[in-house]
Amino acid sequence: MKRWYLYPFSLGYHLVTGIRNTMYDLGVFKSTKFKTPIINVGNLSVGGSGKSPMVMYLAQFLSKHYRTGVLSRGYGRLTKGYEVTNYESNYKMVGDEAMQLFERFKNRFVIAVSEERVPGAKKVIDDMDLEVLVLDDAMQHRAIKAGFNILMTDFNDPFSRITFFLPEI
Repeated sequence: MKRWYLYPFSLGYHLVTGIRNTMYDLGVFKSTKFKTPIINVGNLSVGGSGKSPMVMYLAQFLSKHYRTGVLSRGYGRLTKGYEVTNYESNYKMVGDEAMQLFERFKNRFVIAVSEERVPGAKKVIDDMDLEVLVLDDAMQHRAIKAGFNILMTDFNDPFSRITFFLPEI
């Protein structure tokens, strides 16, 4: 699918993000590095890249070996600030993705939301004594320096002109 109609908007976005990234590169804005390992999962496009299933997979896998948490922004919620999902939570309090994670995995790992990533990460790591934290949809947030980044994209609509040929088996 061609995205030509978004080009005018992309120019403004490119300018703003370019200025912001330059500020981080020059050290005007600071990136926080944590002792606790942080895995950042993000995507290149809106919806359909498999980011949420990847976050679920990572959290489920890591929770077998480490005290694990997931920090999301909490899109769609009606509250602000830091919240940890629990049995009294609902989608209006923590957002639909955080609620979906909690309903599926209950207390297997910690699920928290915070629109401010650095204070939210500090709080959930300290309060829950986490050994690893997965950041959901934080690729564009340079305020946290993750130890590992996973960038998702739709296999059928890649953002490159590279063609991969897989041999038939």
